[in-house]
Amino acid sequence: CWTFFGNLSWMDAEAKEFDSDAGRLVDSPLSRMKPLTAFAAARWEMPRGCWWAQCEYAWSNHENRLSLRDESDDRRIPPDGTPGWTILSLRGGFRISERSSLSIALENILDENYRYHGSGQNEPGRNLVLGLEIDW
Repeated sequence: CWTFFGNLSWMDAEAKEFDSDAGRLVDSPLSRMKPLTAFAAARWEMPRGCWWAQCEYAWSNHENRLSLRDESDDRRIPPDGTPGWTILSLRGGFRISERSSLSIALENILDENYRYHGSGQNEPGRNLVLGLEIDW
C-alpha cells in the first residue's frame, strides 16, 4: 500500500521599519521570514502494516528578502541571505509486536550543509537514527 504526502509553504509580508541611515520609515520584509519551502514523501507499507519504508525530499529556496534587522544579524544570516538547500532521507521500520516497533533512518543522505533561515545553527550532516517505540 502506497501513501504520498507533502506540503509547500511560502510567506510574504512587510512592515514599516525605521532606517536610521535614511532617517525615515521604510517598507521592509518581516524579520526571519520563511522562504519558499517544500516537503514530499512516499511511504510503502505491507498490507498488514508489519513493514514500511519511506523516502523523503525536503527543499528550501535561498532567502534574500531581509529586514533591516536581518541585514545586521551576521551571526544568524549571511550577508547575501540564507542559502537554499535540498535534503534526501530514507526511513524504514517494522512492528515487533502489537505494542512495539523498530525503525531506522538515514537522514541527509547527500550530506548537505544547511540551516533554516534565521536559526543561526547548521543542521546535522548525514546521520543514522535508530528508534524503538514501545506503547504502554
